Amino acid sequence: MRKVLLPMILLSMSLAAVGQGLAMKATPSSVSILPGEPISVKITITNTSGKKMEVLGESLVAALAPFPLLYTRASKKLNCWGGPTGNGGLSDDSTPYSRMPRCTFEANAAVTIPTIVGSHTMCPLHSVPPGSYVAKLTVEIDLLEGESKRTAAAELEIPVEVRQAQGVDAAYLDALQKALIQYEAENKNAKFPGQSLKWIEVLTPLRVQCNAILLEKYPTSTYAGYLLAKKAYDYSSPLFKPVTPADQVRISREEGKTVVAFPDNNFECYFKQLDAFMKGGRVPQDLAAALYGFYGDLLVQRGRLAEAETAFKEAIKTEPADPKGQAYYYRAQDFLKALEGKATPGTVQGSPQKTDNKAR
Repeated sequence: MRKVLLPMILLSMSLAAVGQGLAMKATPSSVSILPGEPISVKITITNTSGKKMEVLGESLVAALAPFPLLYTRASKKLNCWGGPTGNGGLSDDSTPYSRMPRCTFEANAAVTIPTIVGSHTMCPLHSVPPGSYVAKLTVEIDLLEGESKRTAAAELEIPVEVRQAQGVDAAYLDALQKALIQYEAENKNAKFPGQSLKWIEVLTPLRVQCNAILLEKYPTSTYAGYLLAKKAYDYSSPLFKPVTPADQVRISREEGKTVVAFPDNNFECYFKQLDAFMKGGRVPQDLAAALYGFYGDLLVQRGRLAEAETAFKEAIKTEPADPKGQAYYYRAQDFLKALEGKATPGTVQGSPQKTDNKAR
């Protein structure tokens, strides 16, 4: 019965959004994760009103940012952070707006926003056991109409499946539980005394040094991918001026290797960890562009062009929403052109700044 009702729920939420002039779409449309993994989605919000909207706010991305919450199938809210739980409904009160910042949401324009559902992350890990959940994302914006404003709202539901950890992933979670027991035994002033391992602690070292445990003992665990992705350089930052893909490929073919774009005494150790993970681990979908893209870049530097080409093809399978992922996505495209001999050395073919945010 649930398999029949869920699409009906999603359809009804979409129609409600269109009725207020906003349509919401999530990519992916459903999420499957391990305990402790982030729930990452790309939300596209479209102005379906047929006319431009005057929106209160510094930018459309800020004004349209969804408010996400995780619920059980029984509609129990999982929010262990406390604080507000979102705005309430439409607002009919009139407010002077002549000095308020505003932005224009053009008719039929779309804005894409990377979103993390995190209301549950301070909950004990055991309180969000493997099973089926629903992420509810709400968008509320203040629209200017003449000398007054009103709040338009839209809501979308995304099925979330928390899978049972298996093999090396289960072993890592078990190691964290044991490390927490040891931490509390050795620290009289322990944080959150007597509290169970929290969801957020699987990848964030609040009480247990999860990073060291991951890379030293469980380097091919799915969770290791998140730590390795954090260490990958952020090509979207203007501070980084890496060698262009065409030049890297040219030098690699001429000399058997290319220039090292990132001089770092510990970098070879990082590459060995990344190499082991990419060959033996499971790459999380939301990290695919960054991990495969950076891995391919490093393979080119080492003259392993055939392996690099395979990595770049994996990197461009799905365009990510976050700037760092997009930078790797477009750079991977440039590398593939260079490997095919279609790029000119000394030029940058791709554009890491490309986005789906057409409304500016």
